[in-house]
Amino acid sequence: MPSKRTFRFSHEETIYLELLKNRNFKKASEETLSTISLKHSHEAIFSLATDGFELTENNSPKLYEAFLSTKSLLKISPKKRISLYISNNQQINAGCIFLNKNHYAVYLNSGIINLMDLEELKFVIGHEIGHLKYQHHKIIKEPDQRTSPATQIRLFEHSRYAEISADRCGLFVTDSLDVC
Repeated sequence: MPSKRTFRFSHEETIYLELLKNRNFKKASEETLSTISLKHSHEAIFSLATDGFELTENNSPKLYEAFLSTKSLLKISPKKRISLYISNNQQINAGCIFLNKNHYAVYLNSGIINLMDLEELKFVIGHEIGHLKYQHHKIIKEPDQRTSPATQIRLFEHSRYAEISADRCGLFVTDSLDVC
């Protein structure tokens, strides 16, 4: 039974819990996630730092404050370390990267920075932190090649519904449909 949360899409949470109840799927996802973080966390940090820069209070006070207020509004545990990076990439994109158990990175490509105002960027940051809040990284889309067609359909559904949950987080932090 889904928990009572104000902005998580109930169908997303239902599928999330259903998938993680499947012992084989959960084990495969955990193994894949462990492998990903062990192999790629240093590479990801290096790439973010060399292709861009970490955002701080000193180099972008307004955007950094938006980042901090977003984490606070979404009640992200202080135990979770989240770094915010600007990536030198003109594509309109952002993401949240799982690095290890309590370390994540949110990145905004420079293309999105050049396109959006501060409130719109706050929505994007809220969306990406929403993925972290609801631990969407625990649902590995292709944990192994033996995934049944029924499970693949559920994975696709979860992927779409996870975007709705993340969008709701963005809406919550901006409190504006116009910004969304």
